[in-house]
Amino acid sequence: MTRPLFRPGSLDCLVANPPYVSDAEFARVSREVRDFEPRLALLAGADGLDCIRPLLALAATALRPGGLVLVEIGAGQGEAVRGLAEAAGLTGIEILKDLAGLDRALAAEVPSCGVHGRRCPACGG
Repeated sequence: MTRPLFRPGSLDCLVANPPYVSDAEFARVSREVRDFEPRLALLAGADGLDCIRPLLALAATALRPGGLVLVEIGAGQGEAVRGLAEAAGLTGIEILKDLAGLDRALAAEVPSCGVHGRRCPACGG
């Protein structure tokens, strides 16, 4: 692919369920999942974040100012994913828990400039 999939600022919302199982966790995944789901749909490298890293970077540029991103994550990945979202420049970051109280999703937004109401290179907002 020689051009970006999305133009900068062209999306209002990005929702994703990327692979997030680490190599070490794969051995503990239930048989029903491990034996019937494609490995490509589950595995995401040593820390389970190989797909989430570029996804958050994409979200920071493809979403319009004030745009929202919601990404399913693995239990126990909340703080690492929060750090990735912060590094991508996202704000309003929340790690949502499932009914068992485990990390399950990241919700965040692309910041808007408080003066101009949009992402603004002049003021960094």
